[in-house]
Amino acid sequence: MTRTKRSYRQCSVLYARRLSRLLTARYDAALRPLDLRTTQFHLLAVVTDFQPISITQTAQILATERSTLSRNAEKLAERGLLSVEPGTGRERLLRMTDAGATLFDQGREVWRDVQSEVEALVGPDLMAAFEEVVERWVERLRE
Repeated sequence: MTRTKRSYRQCSVLYARRLSRLLTARYDAALRPLDLRTTQFHLLAVVTDFQPISITQTAQILATERSTLSRNAEKLAERGLLSVEPGTGRERLLRMTDAGATLFDQGREVWRDVQSEVEALVGPDLMAAFEEVVERWVERLRE
C-alpha cells in the first residue's frame, strides 16, 4: 500500500487534532491559575446548565466516553466541586456544589477573555464559519 503526502495531509483527524491541541493549550494555560483544565471547565459548564444531569447525558453533550467523563467527574467531586449522587438504576447524577459554582464563575471570566482573544485572532466571519462547519460535522458523524 502506497501512501502519499497528499492523502496524509488530507486526514480529517490530523486537521482536527492540530486545531484542538492549539486551542486546548491556549485555554488550559489561561485556566491553570484556577487549577482547571478545559475538559473540567466544560464539564462544570454542562452541569451548571442542566443539573441534575446524568453522567450518560453529560457524556453525550460533550461527545466523550462515559468512562472518561466518570473519572473526570470523580476528580472534581474529590475537590468538592461536584456531587455525584445516585440516580435511577445504575445511573449517577451530577450536581454543582457551592465551591464548584464559585470556581465555575471565575473560570467563565477567564474563558470569556480567551474566547474574545481567539475570536479577534481569526475574525468573526471565520469564527462563524468554523462553528457552522463543526456543528455540521458533529451532526453527520452522530448519524
